[in-house]
Amino acid sequence: MTVQRHRWLIGLAGVASVLSAAGLAGPASASESVSTMPAATTCVAGFSCYYDGSSSGLSGNGLLWNAPHCGFFNFGTFSPPLNDRVSSIVNRGGGAVQAYNWVGHWQAVGTAVPPGGTRNYTGSQANIIDAVSIAC
Repeated sequence: MTVQRHRWLIGLAGVASVLSAAGLAGPASASESVSTMPAATTCVAGFSCYYDGSSSGLSGNGLLWNAPHCGFFNFGTFSPPLNDRVSSIVNRGGGAVQAYNWVGHWQAVGTAVPPGGTRNYTGSQANIIDAVSIAC
């Protein structure tokens, strides 16, 4: 292998690792698209964001997941599962977000988080969220 080709391959590998770290390296499998989140300091406009840790979550620490669109999302089916980990929701999307806990049936956790709203779940509501329903 020539030195020039070797340098090109090393450069290409570096670009791929940067894109991968930024979450921009092409389509991922269904489980990766749900569980792999790039580091973020704020919730991007148009998304609802879910955090681990109520005291720090609303400032952008502990990001677990950004919802890709409206619908119902059962955190227990994610890989790895995110159920019982969400303590904060920032809703910068267009529809209200209702959190649910599974207790043999889906039970609402508090009231829906409106577009533009935020919610820390504390006390008996902390770390019990198993799913969210995002209105379209």
